[in-house]
Amino acid sequence: MSTLVCIQDYEDRAKEVLPAPVFNHYVDHADEGQTMDDCKEAFKRYRLRPRVLRDVSNRQFSTTILGHPVSFPICISPTAGQQNADIEGDKATARDNVMPKRKQGSSAKKDANKEGWSGSFSHRRLRRILSRFGHIYQTCTKSGCTPLMISGTIACAKTAKSLDTIMIVSTGAIFTCEDIALAAPNAMLWFQIHLFKDRQMTRFCVRQAERAGFTAVVVTIDTPVIGSSRSMKRRTRNAPREQYRLIMPLKHSLCASRHLIFQNGKFYDPNNPEVRSAIANGDVALSRYSIEQIVTAETWEGIKWLRGITKLPIVVKGVLTGDSSIEAVQAGVDAILVSAHGGRQLDGVPATIDALPEVVKAVKGSGVEVYMDGGVRQGTDVFKALALGARAVFLGRPVLWGLAIDGENGVKKVLELVRDEFSLTMALAGCSKLDDIKASMVVHESQYLSKL
Repeated sequence: MSTLVCIQDYEDRAKEVLPAPVFNHYVDHADEGQTMDDCKEAFKRYRLRPRVLRDVSNRQFSTTILGHPVSFPICISPTAGQQNADIEGDKATARDNVMPKRKQGSSAKKDANKEGWSGSFSHRRLRRILSRFGHIYQTCTKSGCTPLMISGTIACAKTAKSLDTIMIVSTGAIFTCEDIALAAPNAMLWFQIHLFKDRQMTRFCVRQAERAGFTAVVVTIDTPVIGSSRSMKRRTRNAPREQYRLIMPLKHSLCASRHLIFQNGKFYDPNNPEVRSAIANGDVALSRYSIEQIVTAETWEGIKWLRGITKLPIVVKGVLTGDSSIEAVQAGVDAILVSAHGGRQLDGVPATIDALPEVVKAVKGSGVEVYMDGGVRQGTDVFKALALGARAVFLGRPVLWGLAIDGENGVKKVLELVRDEFSLTMALAGCSKLDDIKASMVVHESQYLSKL
């Protein structure tokens, strides 16, 4: 781990330890990947304008996000399939990570406390959950079978808690909101949802989050249809089906809670008439039902409807223009996450750092907070985003690389790495606190090129 000195090192190492189908799935992009690549490259087009002879001996980068204090403005984006990244390449290490045999009485409690499990989320509970999902997957790789642990979301949640920052839990997480909250009590967790065609399903997801103590809902609004990935089509055309078992959803499995059904990568309410009808009509895995939930005719009225059923703050994810930002404000959202969906939806949209200033300008004076994700790979990127108006940045793929290499500890190291780089950037730029970061300290390179 000591040789991993930047996020690119983590990505390179993750490529070595992850099965090829899993890694390729994580780096997939829409069409030819122009937007995914540009989200990273665009940061290089902005130049820093440091101030000198400032006292930066003590630097503070704590802030608030939707009123909740965080230790630094770097958070975790929602990424489905985190369970696929929490992998241990070394067989001995993998055996060590398998849940121990059940112990009785105080001995079990001591072990649970030793491992950091809190409340009722004990080894016994986790073992029961994992056993229902198969506990360990097997995948064929060149070096043989690699054990895969379903604990990525839990690892991220515990990291968010330990570092006092925010995690957005994907609606495709393998655990329920309740179990994630139990595993990381008092963690600042937001729940990412979609506006499903079946509004009862959307309401059900929101109620899960509310009961579990989540503090916001994040609505992904850039998926009226699923983007096309040419790279995946090329790879899967002649690939053996078993190679892709890891990244496909589990079918017809009971989840941790007896009150929910886990089908096709999501949790469903078994009391929902549409769910019961789908199963009764042969859609046992709810595959057709899940696809039908993508609403091509969704409008901002859906956000207004959501505003009417929950008191939780609403964050919309996937805004890239000022016009959409104004519509979001009018619909009653509390925050906007400027995002290009990791470059996996519409290829050719602007890089998120390029779109950020337009969004910030559009919502000025409304009280709506603005965040961004996409392409953030180092501390200078964080500084540039904050200077251009973001209140916080969110990391997606870098978190997966940390998970792949060292589980929970890997996620922590990734966040600490970017945080420490950000602290260094602040010092070199002459800033001792976040309020010192001004828009005038970051300019587009064209300002210099035009003078040549």
